[in-house]
Amino acid sequence: GFRGGVTIKSKELDEDDILKLNTALDEDDDLNTVAQANKWTRLFGGGAVIIITDQDASTELDINSITEDTPLEFRAIDMWELFWSLQNTNDYALSIDGTKLTNVEYYDYYGQRLHKSRVLPMKGLIAPSFVRPRLRGWGFSVAEALVRSINQYLKATDLGFEVLDEFKLDVYRLKDLASTLGSAQGEAAVKRRMTLANWLKNYQNALVLDKEDEFDHKQLSFSGLAEAMQGIRMQVASDMRMPLTKLFGISAAGFNSGEDDIEVYNSMVESSVRNKVKYILMKVIKLKCQKLFSFVPEDLTIEFQPLREMSSE
Repeated sequence: GFRGGVTIKSKELDEDDILKLNTALDEDDDLNTVAQANKWTRLFGGGAVIIITDQDASTELDINSITEDTPLEFRAIDMWELFWSLQNTNDYALSIDGTKLTNVEYYDYYGQRLHKSRVLPMKGLIAPSFVRPRLRGWGFSVAEALVRSINQYLKATDLGFEVLDEFKLDVYRLKDLASTLGSAQGEAAVKRRMTLANWLKNYQNALVLDKEDEFDHKQLSFSGLAEAMQGIRMQVASDMRMPLTKLFGISAAGFNSGEDDIEVYNSMVESSVRNKVKYILMKVIKLKCQKLFSFVPEDLTIEFQPLREMSSE
């Protein structure tokens, strides 16, 4: 979603100012900070970007007091870091007796009180009202939809390894095996005999057995396993909303070039990644403008670079 960066537009900034702003964003790696916060949000269902200045962290952030000499840093954190000692929602919290709701003015970042104006929270997938209180006001993780399909994929992969391990099964038919195992040293003798036979069984050496013993081997069949894996891969890709060509590196089938699959994936990125993070990115760029130019342009807008890569033709 952040590929190629963003295009910043404002009539109050000339080309040199926009170049200076882009350079500052690249040097401080601010875009990747917002992207990392979005990753935590998608993974855990909540995350944030915290604003670090030389002001008291427990007070409301005064944007106008930020100058060129003011230290300014952005840090990507996940939802669990915002409630180091208090596990409640990011918008409201229960009082001590648990009977009423009170507005939360502060976050607890590893014991440090952070005023809510210094935190840019990001929520995951919206949960139904019945489940929302259990998530403490945050959202769902994208991994919630993957639990069943990922379990199927892991089990099918493990099954494939087990089939490979037992692909060729040796069968020994030993005379008087039951009576031999009944003797005191029978089990050890059978193990010793099988170990010796397995050592001798080679493409250069012959396998020597008793005249009345028999040796055979069975081979398991892989029929149906590939079709089952294909269906499981399609289920995983469907839950992840990613095409098979991108997720598993599978080439497009038939006359399909794969461009349609990538176009569907780009639409998902536009709707579920870029739209949700654009507000946070605007706040970060406005703070950078205040630091560099001592004012925030009123007509500031940003545009992401197109996701679709056009061919030379």
